Amino acid sequence: MFAAVSCGRRAPACRLALLLVPFAPALVPAPARAGAEDAAGERPVIVVTGRLSPSLTVDSSEDAARAVDRLPGGASVVALDDAEGRRRATLADALRLAPGVFAAPRFGPEDLRLSVRGSGLVRTGHAKGLLLLRDGVPVNAADGNFDPPTLDLASGAFLTILRGPAALGVGATTLGGAILLESRTGRLDPGGGTDGEGGSFGSWRGGAFAGAAGRNLDGFFAFSSSATDGWREQSATSATRVSGNLGVRLAPALETRVFAGHVDFRSKWPGVLTFAEYEANPRQASLVARRRDQDNDIRQSHVASRTVWAPGDHRVTFALAHDDRFKDHATPQGILEETNRTTSASLGWALGADSGPEPFAANLGLRFAATEQEARTFAYAGGLMSPLSAVKGALSSSRDRLARNLEAFGRAEWAFAPGLVATASFAAVRTSRRDEPGPGDPPTGGPAYDQRFSAFLPGAGLLWRPAAGVTLFAGWARSFEAPAFFDLGGNIPLQPDRIPRLEAQRAGTFEIGSRGRAGAFGWDVTLYRSRIEGELLRLDAAGALNPPIVNAGVTRRHGLEAAATADLAALLGLPPATLDLAAKWDWLSARFVDDPVYRRNRVAGLPEHAAYVELAVRPAEGLELRPNVTLRSRTETDLFNTPGAAADGFVLLGASARLQRGRVVLWVDGRNLGNRTHVSAVNLVNRATPSSALVFPGDPRAVYGGASLRF
Repeated sequence: MFAAVSCGRRAPACRLALLLVPFAPALVPAPARAGAEDAAGERPVIVVTGRLSPSLTVDSSEDAARAVDRLPGGASVVALDDAEGRRRATLADALRLAPGVFAAPRFGPEDLRLSVRGSGLVRTGHAKGLLLLRDGVPVNAADGNFDPPTLDLASGAFLTILRGPAALGVGATTLGGAILLESRTGRLDPGGGTDGEGGSFGSWRGGAFAGAAGRNLDGFFAFSSSATDGWREQSATSATRVSGNLGVRLAPALETRVFAGHVDFRSKWPGVLTFAEYEANPRQASLVARRRDQDNDIRQSHVASRTVWAPGDHRVTFALAHDDRFKDHATPQGILEETNRTTSASLGWALGADSGPEPFAANLGLRFAATEQEARTFAYAGGLMSPLSAVKGALSSSRDRLARNLEAFGRAEWAFAPGLVATASFAAVRTSRRDEPGPGDPPTGGPAYDQRFSAFLPGAGLLWRPAAGVTLFAGWARSFEAPAFFDLGGNIPLQPDRIPRLEAQRAGTFEIGSRGRAGAFGWDVTLYRSRIEGELLRLDAAGALNPPIVNAGVTRRHGLEAAATADLAALLGLPPATLDLAAKWDWLSARFVDDPVYRRNRVAGLPEHAAYVELAVRPAEGLELRPNVTLRSRTETDLFNTPGAAADGFVLLGASARLQRGRVVLWVDGRNLGNRTHVSAVNLVNRATPSSALVFPGDPRAVYGGASLRF
């Protein structure tokens, strides 16, 4: 039932896996006996079997789908096992069909440009503008930043994407909303398995998982290790991930679960190219990246607990978490050694959450988070062309920082007529940012500051179900995003007291849409419009390439998010479940509103149109073929929308095949089969010049294959 693991060179993580194996028998339930056979054999043995009761502390994907269907806004659930039969190393793979989400690799397969509805455009990487919750606790540091590679999707069961106003009720105050990752558990995913894969650019991955459940105890454990040489020069990446959880049912209505995990992520950075460099050789690393030996190594450990008491229609949840992350990051400006220690606690109450809004349901939550950051930056020992160009030199900056968040949030639903539900939501947030010199900080270091931001954010919605399986909705909400340490640091314009001044970014979003299924068709369509005041962008009227981050005037987002499925087998009279179509199309218009400098220019950084189409063909039992198409329109790279500075759009063709025989699955996955040269993501600058580094080249043709065994 549990996977055998060979340790090899990765002894520490592997030994942790082996330590859990002896405890497997304690987690395996024995058959329950209603009677026992006597010595004469006259009394029969009756074995009672049944489905284990679901976990209280972790929802199933079915629970999440029901909750999403009650939201008057853009929301969807992505089952992570749907990524089987293809390389499944990144959020970009998992989110390929999620409407409203842009996820594209920058440096290697796991370092992503991640944005929802055009959120966080000022940050190309180290994402912001979204709240990430892992098993109910924040992945973000308290100042809002997070690193996508620290997520362990191998231990996840599904993702819930709450876009914009739909996320206000879980305490997400940002423009983009929230992404929620729920872990696999022994109660909901018993059994074990191993998998392995390999392919282009020296890529490989191996992993194992095991889950088991007894009457009052269940556990789940996952281990994976992966590496790739990368297509571009100096783009090798490796990662080792270990995670697990243990749940204890203390009473029929009381359960507690402990989660823990560790990620060791190491990546070389090939740097951003100019258009001339990209056209000459998209595989090359930039000169600065080579000479400075740019990289980004992250070690992150987390431990959390979630306790749920659910008597009757009430549900009380208490969660605690601690996250310790260390980053060793060689940048063009210096070598950053940064430690972030984040502690969070939350308390939530829900009424009628399982039974739905008939006639009333509500939830309230309170969450506190604090991050202590120690940031030490070292200059390079030599100039760019010196033999010491990549050697760590003297300390150039030492800063100690503290961010604190206190949030209250909630949501209520009233079913005041058959099929008609009104909702109200809110979030009240108070957050602070403090920065002061650390040990050894030079006198020329930046000024100390202690700033506070607060907001009360209301939201309202209306949901109508005119027929079974059909939902129409409309919603509105305010959003709020305080500047992160990265925004406040550096060359921020100073007041006479030398304290950097930035206001929080605020917005109001209205959306209408529909989701549901009718016959052979399913759909999820949302039309939205956001008016943003004080968006955090790099702006300079004189046209500087990389000016400080400031508050813009008024910008807006409006767009359409559409996802659809079609049971083509039913429409064409073919055998059931033999031909399916799935597609998504996102249209995003991000513009300034009558700005005196930027007029009505596009707020650059993301394509206006992005689409993905996939056909699933099942010609024989256990065999599945999935041809697919990825489409992107051109992408502006600068806020002045300089002619000739946009990256061209592209069309990529791919295909995968999956064969299942019993408990064994074999698969092959082909990407960019037409070998199209393309730009995966772009840098965002104020005004582009021919020397501007703007381009993250995408991978050429690649083929991956793998196998998995479930037992």
